[in-house]
Amino acid sequence: TPAAEINTELDRYTEAVDAAFASFDKLGQVPTKDELREAVAEFLGRNEREDFTVVQAFDQFIKERGERNCWTYRRYQKFWAIKRRLLEFNERPTWEDFREDRLYDFVAYLRTRTCVNKKAEEGISTVKDATIEKSISELKWFLKWADQKGLLPYNDYIHFKPKFQKIDDS
Repeated sequence: TPAAEINTELDRYTEAVDAAFASFDKLGQVPTKDELREAVAEFLGRNEREDFTVVQAFDQFIKERGERNCWTYRRYQKFWAIKRRLLEFNERPTWEDFREDRLYDFVAYLRTRTCVNKKAEEGISTVKDATIEKSISELKWFLKWADQKGLLPYNDYIHFKPKFQKIDDS
């Protein structure tokens, strides 16, 4: 991309930020991070959250983080599984699905799932809390990334700490 195009886009963003601050100044308000982000998006003529679906964002996260962190194939599989579980939970996930109450619903859904287990007598067992805990930890990694990109309207994930059963190996 030529430098002139990059500079033009940077100027456009600078003008949007200046205009957003000016509108809050007229109201005598100091905007929060989210309020400023929304105002800038409005001045740019689009709402980034609506333009970028959860599925698109998840795919972008996997691509970006996978390349940056040199993920193994196994790590990609784990994130593809999380994405698949989200889509099983809600066919059309929205950013609203990452409110705290919906995150607890997602954990409850994961607890009711069963999986094929070659060691179990019937060959089927429920997903263990340790597996769910790891999945939630990785989901939070995605949510933090989405928050930093300005896609996530809420930061409920920060305070979201579901309780999991700890298995004592001794």
